[in-house]
Order: sequence, then structure tokens, then C-alpha cells
Amino acid sequence: MTCRSCSARIDDRAIVCYKCGAPTAIPESRRPAALEPRPQIWPWVTLMIIIIVIVAIWFLMNPSTLTTTEVTLLPVVVLLG
Repeated sequence: MTCRSCSARIDDRAIVCYKCGAPTAIPESRRPAALEPRPQIWPWVTLMIIIIVIVAIWFLMNPSTLTTTEVTLLPVVVLLG
């Protein structure tokens, strides 16, 4: 391959020219794939924590309205959505 900047002969796998330091054209097959955005889970985690806190406060203010089984299963139901 020939450098586009200084016309020096360089290796086909070179990323930059050894003589002038100019970047070479990287073939499509060697270019890194674009990263796919990861889904944001923090809003859902925050929402679940808020729901658990609200339910816990509600239960503390009205302890006779829920049975022990419901209190035990409530966090599981909230977390599973």
C-alpha cells in the first residue's frame, strides 16, 4: 500500500504511515463495529425502590390492613413487576 500523504510504501496492515505518521484508510472489514446502546435500567430500579418505600410506609401506618403472608410476598411481587 502507498501512503496518501507522503507516497511512502507501507505495509497493508499499517494503521499509520511509518514515515509521516498520517493515518491510513482502514478497510471496512477491520473497522470496529459500532457499539449498540445498552438499555438503561436505573430508572426502573429507582422506581421499584420508591414503590417499596411507599408500601413500607403505608404498612407501618396501617399495620392491621395486611396479613403476614401479604407482607412477605409484597416485595417479591413488586420486584418481579
